[in-house]
This record gives sequence, structure tokens and C-alpha cells, in this order.
Amino acid sequence: MRSRPSLDERKAAAFRLHVIESCLPLHILGTTSALVCAVVSKMKNDDFMALFDVLPWSDFREVFAIVSFILMSATQHARVFYVTHFELACDLINWLGMLARLSMTRYNTTMPWALLRPIPVVAAAIGERYEFRKQWKHHAARLFLSSAISVRLKREIQFGEDADPALRHKTLTEVIFSEALLFFLCLPLCLGTQLWLETVDAKNFEIKWAEAQRGLRRAVRTDVRRTTVRDRVGAVLDKDEYAPIDESAGGHAD
Repeated sequence: MRSRPSLDERKAAAFRLHVIESCLPLHILGTTSALVCAVVSKMKNDDFMALFDVLPWSDFREVFAIVSFILMSATQHARVFYVTHFELACDLINWLGMLARLSMTRYNTTMPWALLRPIPVVAAAIGERYEFRKQWKHHAARLFLSSAISVRLKREIQFGEDADPALRHKTLTEVIFSEALLFFLCLPLCLGTQLWLETVDAKNFEIKWAEAQRGLRRAVRTDVRRTTVRDRVGAVLDKDEYAPIDESAGGHAD
């Protein structure tokens, strides 16, 4: 037989829902905005932007747009299912969004991508977040992989057919150093933003949890008092002195 969840388990489940409830409006807004960006990019640059030559289908703008549209539809038509798998949805949006950005980086070399990098980093920390203790490793792995792929793309841009000769003087060490610096700036920004938001969520949750527990205790005490009163009344009614008089056993003499 399935055991009943402990108080700590119920509190952990309630906190998870509280975090989701707190970020869901921004989650929907941020994902919708990213979806629009991917669609606009595809409309303005309809050429296929494969991130990896060995994977011809790897124009992640299309993959990201399709997955984001399905997830946003689920928030409206299958919200219970979406909340149940909220962590997976956030990870999909974060990872596919990162790959879609890198697809655009490979072909739109004139954009100041390094300056724009903090925008998706903060957006992921605000709108695509769940519990920090579960997600921080995903953020670190994603940002590290993003920097590693960016190093490869920069080297490709430096020595490709359309490369700017002015960029070729940079060594591999310099490229790695610039990406490592960006990684160590973005990682604390992402984790610090999310941790601060979750600290606020935790404070609000503790207040609501304490109020809910006080209300539960009041309800239990009220129920106990009502039960006690009913038991006392029942005990009084069961006493012999309140029992019906049996006239067959004798009565007043005539």
C-alpha cells in the first residue's frame, strides 16, 4: 500500500508549485517573445542555417519555434500536464534557445553577439526557472557548452572563406580567453538572479505556509470541539435517568 507523504514531502511539493506559480506569467511571456524572434529571423533570413555541417537539419531556429509553439499551446490547453512536466519544458526552451541563437551567430557575423549574450542569460534565470537546487547544474552545463561552441564558431569565422583578415591575428588562446571571461561573467549573473528570485519566493512561501498551517490547526481544534460536544450529549442521552419509562414494570397505585 502506498505510504502517505510526510509533512516535509508535502511542503516540498507545495514550494515547487509556488515557484511555478510565481514565474509562470513571465515564463509564458518570455517563451512567446523568443518564439517571435525565431520566426522573424526565419522570415528575414530564410536560408537554412545549420549549426553543424554534419547535421544538415540543425537549423535550430525551426526546431525551437516548433517546440515553443507546442509548449505554449500546452499552457492553455493542457496546463495540468504542463505543470507536471514544467522542469522538462524549461530545459527544452533553454537548450533549444541556446542552439537557435548559435545557429544565427554562425551566419549573422555582424551582430554584437557578445554584448547581447546577457539578455538570454537573464531571461532564462527569470522566466525559464524552477527550483534552484535542481536547475543550477543545467545552467552551468548549458553556458559552458555555449562558450565551447562559440569558440569553434569564432575560429570558423576567422579562417572561413568570407573571413575578415583583421580577425586572423587572434590566436586560439585569445579566443578561448575571451569566451572563458564571458562564461564567468554570465554564470554568476544567471545563478545570482535566479537565487535572488527564489529567495523572495521562499520568504513569501513561508508566510503562506505558516498561515495555512494555522488555519489547519484552527479547523482541527474546531472539529475536535464539535466532536467532544456530540460525544458528551450522546453520553448524557444514554444515561438511565433519561431512558423512557417502562410502564409495564409498574406504575402509580390507583
